[in-house]
Amino acid sequence: MGRSRVGIAVTVTMSTLASAVLLGLLAGRLTPPPARIPVSEDSYTVSTSPGVTAGTQVYLTAGGYDGGAAVSYLKFDVTMPAGKQPRKVWLWLGRHSGTLPGIIELSRVPDTRWHQGTITAGTAPRLGDVVAGATPGRFDRAVAFDVTRVIRRSGRYAFAVTAPFRNEAARFVAAEAHGSTTGAPTITFEWDPPSRPVPPPPADGPSATPSAPPSVRPSTTPWPGSGYEPSEQPWTGTPSPSAPVRPSPYPAGGAGQQTGASPSTSPVTQPSAAPTGAQPGDRPSPYPAGPAPDVPSPVSSAPGPRPGEQPSPSPEPNPFPEEPAPSTEPSPDPLPWEPGPGTEPGPGPIDPSPLPGEPSPDPVDPSPFPGEPSPEPVDPSPFPGQPGTGTSPDPDPSPLPGEPSPDPVDPSPLPGEPGPSPSEPGPSAAPSASASPVAEPSPAPGPPSPSTEPSAEPSPTGDPNAPVDCVIGRTLVPTCGALWGVAPGAHTSQNRIQALHEFERRTNRLQVVYHAYHRGTSLFPTAEELAITRDPAHKRVLFLNWKPQHVSWAGIAAGDRRTDAYLDRLATHIKGSLTDPFFFTMHHEPENDVVPRPGSGMTARDYAAAFRYVVTGLRARGVDNLVSVMCYMAFVPWNVKDWFEELYPGDDVVDWVAWDTYAYSDPGYGYGDFAEMMNRKSGSRKDWPGFYNWAAQSFPDKPLMLGEWGVWHSRSNPQHQARFFDSARLQLELFPRLKALVYFESPSAEEGRSSMIDMTREGLSSFQEFSKHPAFDIVTGTSAGYTR
Repeated sequence: MGRSRVGIAVTVTMSTLASAVLLGLLAGRLTPPPARIPVSEDSYTVSTSPGVTAGTQVYLTAGGYDGGAAVSYLKFDVTMPAGKQPRKVWLWLGRHSGTLPGIIELSRVPDTRWHQGTITAGTAPRLGDVVAGATPGRFDRAVAFDVTRVIRRSGRYAFAVTAPFRNEAARFVAAEAHGSTTGAPTITFEWDPPSRPVPPPPADGPSATPSAPPSVRPSTTPWPGSGYEPSEQPWTGTPSPSAPVRPSPYPAGGAGQQTGASPSTSPVTQPSAAPTGAQPGDRPSPYPAGPAPDVPSPVSSAPGPRPGEQPSPSPEPNPFPEEPAPSTEPSPDPLPWEPGPGTEPGPGPIDPSPLPGEPSPDPVDPSPFPGEPSPEPVDPSPFPGQPGTGTSPDPDPSPLPGEPSPDPVDPSPLPGEPGPSPSEPGPSAAPSASASPVAEPSPAPGPPSPSTEPSAEPSPTGDPNAPVDCVIGRTLVPTCGALWGVAPGAHTSQNRIQALHEFERRTNRLQVVYHAYHRGTSLFPTAEELAITRDPAHKRVLFLNWKPQHVSWAGIAAGDRRTDAYLDRLATHIKGSLTDPFFFTMHHEPENDVVPRPGSGMTARDYAAAFRYVVTGLRARGVDNLVSVMCYMAFVPWNVKDWFEELYPGDDVVDWVAWDTYAYSDPGYGYGDFAEMMNRKSGSRKDWPGFYNWAAQSFPDKPLMLGEWGVWHSRSNPQHQARFFDSARLQLELFPRLKALVYFESPSAEEGRSSMIDMTREGLSSFQEFSKHPAFDIVTGTSAGYTR
């Protein structure tokens, strides 16, 4: 009897245990995967207030603010069922107040150690690659980013939100807000099976095309109970062509504050409520006006701690005072991406935007920096002494400053070729502009380049509390931050390597990228250039720039025998001397040499074909460490020519997109701050959005580079250089796609202008401070290595 009872007891116990295990398994299988995950921490920083925290604010700010950059940071702790991938993952931001900038970008943040109560601009982690972008309407209620290829498994994810405008910023609802019409930053998951089998994206695959319209609209409500539902209207992927100009980007609310949204454009949601309370000159808002939420003052902390450290907060004045909402639209100009009525007669009067706190621009804008002269009306001629409007460009390509006049271009092989010239080109003088009408640029992103790979492994990291270094990743894209480099000693007889070391001594910083120019049939890299790549403590990256001579672009693309023979020798030389990845471009700044006449051999299409021929030819010859760079001149009158977009050789042969641009210290063309230089506008083509914004939408999967940049010194305004370098330090993070900056230093380049960084003591000091920006702290050397 005793044995029988023991047996029954054991049987019952085992049966109960098995049932419990089975129920647990069933419960695990039947538990639905998460539909939404709210943000776990959020805050924002402002570069002009490096010691201030804003983690208790009820809104998040992203964009240009107070002459600097406001960056919003988001952190999510994600738990997903093992072995199951969502069909779509969206990251949602609700508009808090004010208007939205025309472009908003979402970047990965590899370092997740920051905390909302202590993060400041002085301690914030560096930004990684841009994973998504949006082109919202001004009063859209919410913005949705497709992050399907980023969030693939459980872990901690961090993102940064930015907008590439010097004086426009978005305000989004923070987790601390209550009673808003939307909700806190939220990630939503769609687990329904797709209509047709879709293989999951690779673990380190490229992010979804940021500015292209999503293939599927969101179907999961991000904020249950708020009355907000995802749009049922089609997503267009571009701003509404009828959208008028924006008001001040920082309305604070109060009477008449718009809390609703007009119909949305991709990738922003589109509410369907009836419009009420229209703004003067604006699309009507379908939501009633209401009071702004209460906004507490931020808590400050002293700068100094790095991410993950806990600084001791101390009181500091609030640098983000609330501003009254505008009652009318302050500016009559159309949005940059709206079609303008005029043609392109020349650069026209370029109106640099004033810094925050300055009056709205009049027909002649005030100086972008206090104490500097106001710009005078700009002569239609791009630069003094150059032809003005109505002058057609010379059919023959113009030589670059300091270069000999080129021989007539003949597509056929020449009987002989002179030896290579050791001099390198500088920035091209601005050519004369044609008065002929031009077609509006129409960015059309192509498929991701097979050669373009993501710069960082997908978040989350193995240990969210471990330090994260920025290193040089695939195709030389840094995993976070940006590469810092120089083209030293240009237009001088100084040895270029000596000039490099001298530049590093004056700036107190080693340079990662060394830009070298070669032409004709010279073989590169040289022995001296190779030597600077072999420093085990600091591995530099070569940017090798080759300009062919005495052959047309059409001739190269057609298989010119002399060019082919040279490419044979060049490939053999590179394979035998350089094993590390290197940047390469062919005929930088091609716009200046375009001859649009059919049959000239130098059309934009001819250039694209020649670039393709050279890059594919070198790779076919075994130069597999070549990282190709399409390098534009980016002079405004060329940017709006109808042939401009035909220069692009194709995603499969372009790894990076670069442009060469310079700031001027005298009022007129190119006068302004760093943001003006990055997005220089056309005086006659209001629809030109600026180069960065154009490139962000045209090449969403390509890292961007300033292949050359500089600030021309002026004796009449000598302090402008220093102020410009200060603005570059403060505004750099407005442009997270910018992954390399290469300064062009010359004492006598364009029309004798100097870009030397030490023309004044203040200028040198400001450049040194810019060089200390944490974004340039890239780990090189043998410990970091390069990923091929």
